[in-house]
Amino acid sequence: MPFLPKRKPRASSARAHKDKRYQSRTWRKHRDAFIRCNPLCVECGDVASVCDHIVPMRLSPHSDFYALSNHQALCTT
Repeated sequence: MPFLPKRKPRASSARAHKDKRYQSRTWRKHRDAFIRCNPLCVECGDVASVCDHIVPMRLSPHSDFYALSNHQALCTT
């Protein structure tokens, strides 16, 4: 039997984020609803899978985290 090196553990598909709001059930529901209403990427028109803040929350921490006017649908490519 040939030697097979040990596999590295897979990275989590969800990106770890410093802001705990991104891990909340409320955010996941909000994100999913936003993607359902805006299914196409604003950059290329492909199928969107990411709900992005236009103005990053780290630059504007006092703005409303769930404001639809600050969201855009993006794809991963």
